[in-house]
Amino acid sequence: FGLGAHTVDLVYQGSLLSTLEEVLLVLLGPLTLNAATLLLLLIRWGCQLAFGSPPSFLSKFIMAAAVWTVLDPLAVFAVDAVLG
Repeated sequence: FGLGAHTVDLVYQGSLLSTLEEVLLVLLGPLTLNAATLLLLLIRWGCQLAFGSPPSFLSKFIMAAAVWTVLDPLAVFAVDAVLG
């Protein structure tokens, strides 16, 4: 980076990852969201078995997380399309 009188200019290298590593990281994001949603559903199922009914806040949180799991790739695509 270079220091100026009032600014700092950051210069980034093109990429420090190989193509395979970058593709794996891109694929890992949605898979992690799906795994987290599955874990939350298993916790909800366990609560339902243990207590007879799941907590309503947990159900609402799981629904919000599941919706975001679907919308996240679309949001990433939209941001990437705008920023180039």
